[in-house]
Amino acid sequence: MAGLRQGVAEGLTVIARRAYEGLFREMATHAAPDYPDDLAKSPKPLQFVPVNEKLHLSDDAMTLDVYWVRNNIHMADAVFATV
Repeated sequence: MAGLRQGVAEGLTVIARRAYEGLFREMATHAAPDYPDDLAKSPKPLQFVPVNEKLHLSDDAMTLDVYWVRNNIHMADAVFATV
């Protein structure tokens, strides 16, 4: 959880299946009150981009395609990306 909160504090955008948005928001909003981290000291909202079947992102330098992985024997629900 600390890694996610630090990433959000630094402006990280989370890309994941839509079903996990609530979980990530929950993690990003619950700080340890006795141990304030960077996100607690300077609150920022979670930036979340959902993946349905496929997400295509690109700019002048790169293209990133993110795909939903279903029915994989190693993981029930995941995403993978190709550059």
